[in-house]
Amino acid sequence: MFIVLQAFGGGPLSLKVGDALSAAGVPVATGFGTTECGIITSIPLREDIADCDWLWFRIADGIDVRWVPEGDHMYECHVMVSRLLWFLHRRGSHPDRAQMGTRWP
Repeated sequence: MFIVLQAFGGGPLSLKVGDALSAAGVPVATGFGTTECGIITSIPLREDIADCDWLWFRIADGIDVRWVPEGDHMYECHVMVSRLLWFLHRRGSHPDRAQMGTRWP
Protein backbone atom coordinates (compact mmCIF):
# COMPACT_ATOMS: atom_id res chain seq x y z
CA MET A 1 0.00 0.00 0.00
CA PHE A 2 1.20 3.53 -0.69
CA ILE A 3 -0.09 6.98 0.14
CA VAL A 4 -1.46 8.81 -2.90
CA LEU A 5 -1.51 12.19 -1.17
CA GLN A 6 -1.15 13.40 2.40
CA ALA A 7 -2.91 16.75 2.81
CA PHE A 8 -2.95 18.92 5.91
CA GLY A 9 -4.56 22.16 6.99
CA GLY A 10 -5.88 23.92 10.05
CA GLY A 11 -2.38 24.64 11.27
CA PRO A 12 1.23 24.40 10.20
CA LEU A 13 3.12 21.18 9.61
CA SER A 14 6.65 21.43 10.97
CA LEU A 15 9.34 21.80 8.35
CA LYS A 16 11.17 18.79 9.79
CA VAL A 17 8.13 16.49 9.50
CA GLY A 18 7.06 17.77 6.07
CA ASP A 19 10.54 17.40 4.64
CA ALA A 20 10.92 13.90 6.14
CA LEU A 21 7.61 12.76 4.63
CA SER A 22 8.51 14.27 1.28
CA ALA A 23 12.00 12.71 1.33
CA ALA A 24 10.37 9.33 2.03
CA GLY A 25 8.31 9.70 -1.13
CA VAL A 26 5.05 10.75 0.51
CA PRO A 27 3.40 13.51 -1.54
CA VAL A 28 2.47 16.20 1.00
CA ALA A 29 0.00 18.96 0.12
CA THR A 30 -0.95 22.13 1.97
CA GLY A 31 -4.66 22.95 2.20
CA PHE A 32 -6.07 26.35 3.12
CA GLY A 33 -9.61 27.40 3.82
CA THR A 34 -11.89 29.29 6.15
CA THR A 35 -14.87 28.39 8.29
CA GLU A 36 -17.07 30.68 6.21
CA CYS A 37 -15.92 29.55 2.75
CA GLY A 38 -14.51 26.05 3.07
CA ILE A 39 -11.32 24.96 1.32
CA ILE A 40 -10.15 27.47 -1.28
CA THR A 41 -6.98 25.74 -2.50
CA SER A 42 -6.70 23.30 -5.36
CA ILE A 43 -5.47 19.75 -4.98
CA PRO A 44 -1.99 19.74 -6.50
CA LEU A 45 -0.73 17.40 -9.18
CA ARG A 46 1.98 15.06 -7.97
CA GLU A 47 4.61 16.86 -10.09
CA ASP A 48 3.60 20.20 -8.56
CA ILE A 49 4.77 19.07 -5.13
CA ALA A 50 7.94 17.27 -6.21
CA ASP A 51 11.29 18.37 -4.82
CA CYS A 52 9.90 19.29 -1.39
CA ASP A 53 7.55 21.98 -2.72
CA TRP A 54 4.93 20.92 -0.17
CA LEU A 55 5.11 24.27 1.68
CA TRP A 56 3.26 26.13 -1.08
CA PHE A 57 -0.39 26.15 -2.11
CA ARG A 58 -2.37 27.44 -5.06
CA ILE A 59 -5.73 29.16 -4.78
CA ALA A 60 -8.27 27.20 -6.84
CA ASP A 61 -9.45 28.51 -10.21
CA GLY A 62 -12.56 30.66 -9.84
CA ILE A 63 -11.66 31.79 -6.31
CA ASP A 64 -10.57 35.42 -5.90
CA VAL A 65 -8.72 36.49 -2.77
CA ARG A 66 -7.14 39.70 -1.56
CA TRP A 67 -4.31 39.71 0.98
CA VAL A 68 -4.98 42.79 3.13
CA PRO A 69 -1.99 44.16 5.10
CA GLU A 70 -2.46 44.02 8.86
CA GLY A 71 0.96 45.45 9.79
CA ASP A 72 4.14 43.77 11.02
CA HIS A 73 4.37 41.71 7.78
CA MET A 74 1.02 40.03 8.52
CA TYR A 75 -1.90 39.75 6.09
CA GLU A 76 -5.56 38.83 6.39
CA CYS A 77 -7.07 36.72 3.63
CA HIS A 78 -10.25 38.25 2.15
CA VAL A 79 -12.23 35.88 -0.04
CA MET A 80 -14.21 37.77 -2.65
CA VAL A 81 -17.76 36.95 -3.70
CA SER A 82 -17.62 34.99 -6.96
CA ARG A 83 -19.62 32.63 -9.12
CA LEU A 84 -18.37 29.72 -6.99
CA LEU A 85 -18.86 31.49 -3.67
CA TRP A 86 -22.12 33.30 -4.44
CA PHE A 87 -23.48 32.65 -0.95
CA LEU A 88 -20.93 34.99 0.65
CA HIS A 89 -22.92 38.09 -0.26
CA ARG A 90 -25.45 37.13 2.42
CA ARG A 91 -22.94 37.08 5.23
CA GLY A 92 -19.92 39.08 4.08
CA SER A 93 -17.95 40.49 6.96
CA HIS A 94 -17.41 43.88 5.34
CA PRO A 95 -19.93 46.71 4.78
CA ASP A 96 -20.11 46.22 0.99
CA ARG A 97 -20.59 42.46 1.52
CA ALA A 98 -18.35 41.80 -1.50
CA GLN A 99 -15.77 40.00 0.59
CA MET A 100 -15.40 37.73 3.58
CA GLY A 101 -12.48 38.36 5.92
CA THR A 102 -10.94 35.60 7.98
CA ARG A 103 -11.76 37.38 11.23
CA TRP A 104 -14.87 39.21 12.26
CA PRO A 105 -14.60 43.01 12.79
